[in-house]
Amino acid sequence: RKIAEGAVPILRHYNRIIEQVVDKDGWVKNERGQRLWQIDDTASFVTKRVMGAEPLELSRIRTEERILTQKSMKISEQKTRTIDNVLDAIGKGKSIDPKDIEEMSKLGINAGSLRRAAQFRTLDAKTRRLLQTEIIRRPEILEMYPDAAD
Repeated sequence: RKIAEGAVPILRHYNRIIEQVVDKDGWVKNERGQRLWQIDDTASFVTKRVMGAEPLELSRIRTEERILTQKSMKISEQKTRTIDNVLDAIGKGKSIDPKDIEEMSKLGINAGSLRRAAQFRTLDAKTRRLLQTEIIRRPEILEMYPDAAD
């Protein structure tokens, strides 16, 4: 190790970086300090990283996180589409499509969600944005959001 650090000075700094990324129990942490996966041998981990190889565990975790994020986005889009279909049907005085009723139960859409969405439809963009923002940040939105009268 000493010879390698003498031959390649960046290794000395790389070891310090690894100490920041790997905790004392051998867990690799993400940017927020949350544990991702545990490594058995720090030396082999450092060697692989210096050579540019990504650990299989990290690749699997990133893949699973990406899949879960995509699933969440699809579910959110389905909920929005179903709520819009139901509210459009109610607004036109038509009966709700049985497929939409089935989707509502599958996605966990309840009467409260529909009421909230119906109320949000009637609001202007600024008010909608205010209600979707944390209370502490609302004055910032009020100052920055353009008014139609401007």
